[in-house]
Formats: sequence, structure tokens, C-alpha cells
Amino acid sequence: MRKFSRSVLAIAMVVLIPGPALALTLDQLIDNKPAPPDFNIIHVDDLSQLMHDRSVHLHIYDVNPVDVRAQTGIIPGAEPLASYVYDASVELPSHKDATLVFYCRNAACKAADIAANRALLAGYTDVDVMADGIEGWMKAGMRTEPAN
Repeated sequence: MRKFSRSVLAIAMVVLIPGPALALTLDQLIDNKPAPPDFNIIHVDDLSQLMHDRSVHLHIYDVNPVDVRAQTGIIPGAEPLASYVYDASVELPSHKDATLVFYCRNAACKAADIAANRALLAGYTDVDVMADGIEGWMKAGMRTEPAN
């Protein structure tokens, strides 16, 4: 019965639950664990303001694949993540109240959403996704730097 329940739930997730909820595992949903709170959606101007606010403990994460980073570069000061499936205890700061901003290629890319949900599940409380992605950043005339 449990295998059947997981299959039905997987189909329901794909058909009925769009976007960030897909970052939850089947075990979390079956075991009735609550969904993480939603992350904040921000845009280029918002991130630019955060970058200039010295009072914000800001960490920016690029969730793009290596080939995209080679083409576009990264937002200055961003830390490249190897994947949107990362180890929060290794990749993220120890302070759970730090401001974390994730971005990927553009608004159609959902890797940043998944990465942000992983941060929320790990207990971080100030998590944002810069929905415009690196393409929106560049379109707005903002500078990039080469990825290391």
C-alpha cells in the first residue's frame, strides 16, 4: 500500500502542485511535515539595494551550471553553488538569520527556487530568489564578474 500511496502522491505533486513545493521530498509530504515558509521574490533593483546596504549580512548564490557561468559570469560577490541540491551545513553561512539570495539564469529557471527551499528547510529565515536571474541582471546593465 505504501508504494501505491507514493506513486499517487508523486503524480499529484506533478499535476497539482506547481513550483517550489516540488522541492519537498515524498517522505516529507507523506509524514505530514509542514511545507517550509515561502521565500521572497526580489528583482534586480532590490538586490542592488541589498548589495549597497552595509547593515545586511548578505550572501548571494549563483545556482547556474558551469557552462552558463562561463557565458555570463556571475553577479559580483556571488558564490557559485555546484548544484541546487547542496549541503546547507557546508555551503551556507552558520548564522541562520543571514540574508540569502539565490538566482539562476532567468525567470523560467526554477533551480534558484529549489535551492531557496533547501535553505528554508535547513532553518534559514531570510531567503530570497532574484527572479530575473543573471540574464535580467545583465539586461538591466549591471556588471558581472568571471566565475572562479
